[in-house]
Amino acid sequence: FWCGADPTGTWTEYDSWGGSGTPRAFDIAAGKDASGNIIYVLSRDSINGELQVSGANVETTHDWAKVTISGSGDQDQYRIIWADDGSTSGVWLAVGRQSNTGVQRSTDGGANWSSVDISGLSGHDTSRGIQAMCFGNGVVMMAQDERIYTSTDYGANWSVSTPFSSDAPTAARCLVYTNSTFVLICGRSGELRIRSCADSDLTDWSGESTANTSTRNPGNTFEDTVNCTAAAGRVAHISTNDDYVSYFDVNGKTISNINVVDLPMNAQRKAEDIETDGTTWLISARLGDIWRS
Repeated sequence: FWCGADPTGTWTEYDSWGGSGTPRAFDIAAGKDASGNIIYVLSRDSINGELQVSGANVETTHDWAKVTISGSGDQDQYRIIWADDGSTSGVWLAVGRQSNTGVQRSTDGGANWSSVDISGLSGHDTSRGIQAMCFGNGVVMMAQDERIYTSTDYGANWSVSTPFSSDAPTAARCLVYTNSTFVLICGRSGELRIRSCADSDLTDWSGESTANTSTRNPGNTFEDTVNCTAAAGRVAHISTNDDYVSYFDVNGKTISNINVVDLPMNAQRKAEDIETDGTTWLISARLGDIWRS
């Protein structure tokens, strides 16, 4: 784990963990603990400690608690979000493989987690994982293939719909919320496609737009993902182990200004994740490289 107060300055290694698998990290999110302090939750490739929860001071070595998700087999969690429900700690949610689990949920600042069973929802495929989840305007949204899952009580209960009348997605890769708009990046026919809807009507989605064809459509392994981030109606996304960053603008069902930047990344130092605070955009890459816009 590396921490840098200034992305253009020094990054310091504060902690590390052993584990089975690569052991690569899948996702990291910022939120709050039970006292309202800012903390982080990280997910990694391991059958023992799939989640890591930081203390209030991430610069304190070994101030991370290991959370092992109950159930047999691999319980990798590919997406983590924190939702502000008005309480001191908010609600943490994590989702990933669906063979033995559903949605992981914590209401006490990441100290304790429980599984919300969604296996009974119509069409839900327990053999496939879920990589796409986001929160906006009081709604938690997830996607699996052509199915859109929504919760209006911060992940306690879920409903599912299939709102796409044509060109249904075959692999939901990433969801993000910005400018009162939910945005889905998905795979279909070997390419990445983009759909969007206004938060005022979650049943009415745009027709699909094709992301820039230079952007790599990940393979069908759970660990090969698309990561996206957004601010003020601008969405940017990268595919793992790729050197292109694609971006576009959204406003309800309108998707415009689709562009791509080819970054001169070394073959062993390609992209892993992308985030923004609305002003600075950062891409983390393999072997520790950071790209900044």
